[in-house]
Amino acid sequence: MSVYKTGAWTLTLGGTVLFATLMYFAPEVILGTKPLDPSMMLSLIGVMLSYYGLIFSLYAALQVQNISSRYLFKTRYPELLKKLRRISKLVKEFRDEPSSELYSQQFISEAPSALRSAKRFNNDNVRKVAKEAELLLVKLKVGMPAACASNLPAGQIPNYWEFYSKISELVDEICEQIADLRASA
Repeated sequence: MSVYKTGAWTLTLGGTVLFATLMYFAPEVILGTKPLDPSMMLSLIGVMLSYYGLIFSLYAALQVQNISSRYLFKTRYPELLKKLRRISKLVKEFRDEPSSELYSQQFISEAPSALRSAKRFNNDNVRKVAKEAELLLVKLKVGMPAACASNLPAGQIPNYWEFYSKISELVDEICEQIADLRASA
């Protein structure tokens, strides 16, 4: 059972129990000084039904939000996955090239936008890995000037392989989330 459904049932039952308890132990809180007559009874029934309507409307709104975020993920993941796989492939292929050519590589300019796109998804695991990859990209860029000066191969720049590993992990995490969505559908 989802958290939203559990919360809705808790609020519904909690409200009903609170109402019944007040009516039994302190009816003057609800009824005031007037006796219980048919119009008062209908009024109380209306209050309870409107309370239930509010709770279930909130539940429905949260479910619509959940469904729309899943739909957004399903429609946008193929393009993002394609970009991330391409970046991963380029990083792996460039490992033996001179680090001085790293600035002109496409994956250096494409990675930040792909990682920002991954962080926009309403998924904590994907966001976490994307943030870690973004930090490693920044560290990689910080280490690039020193590596260019010493003319190291790109694969020997600090954080190069860590960045590659995080991009690969992000691809795997997105694939795992897709599998989970398909299994729950």
